[in-house]
Amino acid sequence: MSPTWQRALLRSAQALLILWLVVSLVFLLLELAPGDVSLLFLGHDSPELSARALQASGARLPLHRRYLGLLGSLASGELGQSLVYHRPVTALVLERLPRTLAITTAALVLAFGLGTGLGVIQAQRQGSRLDRLLGAASLAAYSLPRFFVALLLLFVFAYRLGWVPVVPSLAGSRAQDLLLPCLALGLPSIAVVARYTRARMIDALQQGHVLAARALGLPEWQVITGYALRSALGPVLALLGLSLPAVFSGSVVVERVFGVDGMGSLFVGAIGDQDTPLVVGLFFVYALLVVLGNAAADLLVLLLDPRQRA
Repeated sequence: MSPTWQRALLRSAQALLILWLVVSLVFLLLELAPGDVSLLFLGHDSPELSARALQASGARLPLHRRYLGLLGSLASGELGQSLVYHRPVTALVLERLPRTLAITTAALVLAFGLGTGLGVIQAQRQGSRLDRLLGAASLAAYSLPRFFVALLLLFVFAYRLGWVPVVPSLAGSRAQDLLLPCLALGLPSIAVVARYTRARMIDALQQGHVLAARALGLPEWQVITGYALRSALGPVLALLGLSLPAVFSGSVVVERVFGVDGMGSLFVGAIGDQDTPLVVGLFFVYALLVVLGNAAADLLVLLLDPRQRA
């Protein structure tokens, strides 16, 4: 078996192990949490209907049977039935997933596009006033919590300037409704990418092939983009996989602040309602997105850096 296939199989086994650990840990924590799930079924007209609905949900089954049933549902591609919405978790996730993916994808593109550019500029002007100014701004942006950035953007651009609507229309599906959430989610990540790119570019500019290209009289932009940035871009893209958990967790808070009807809002409500199948299903989807994102980042690194393939 070739090393590429060995690596793919190893990563697949690691992904399955991570997903199983996430589902098992979340299920255990929800079972240990205080509260009684039977309270969700007290809204029926009669005690008989409440007992029948509770029995149909499987919430009174023994712990090991509910756990095995959950794993069986996930293995078959189903995420179970929501106790509150009385709908399949898969249908609920598919309704909210596009908005969350739109926000997180735009935030990552903004963070890595702008952050890489700022890092390159700082590395070119290392030690200058501009480098120190951008470094201080990056540190300040990184220190601010995402919920504070979201509230600040909402206050300035919605309440004061009125450039964007305060309350999103169409459940936050228009581009202007998603602009501020993308900025709030991406700004702290810009600082991380910029500082990391600066460090990698400073090292790349001292490598032999970059110095040789500059000695041959090539234009500076060609030396930077064709040689130095290509060497530094692999480790920077590897940072993408590490950024995904922070971006997805931050989207939960950002969606609540801006009223976006995405997975984050659904997740917070499910925790408050102790809707175990929905919480576990959302955690499973988040973990799956992180695993797939890490796999995509590894693939990009392999495509850009032949040394990694060797």
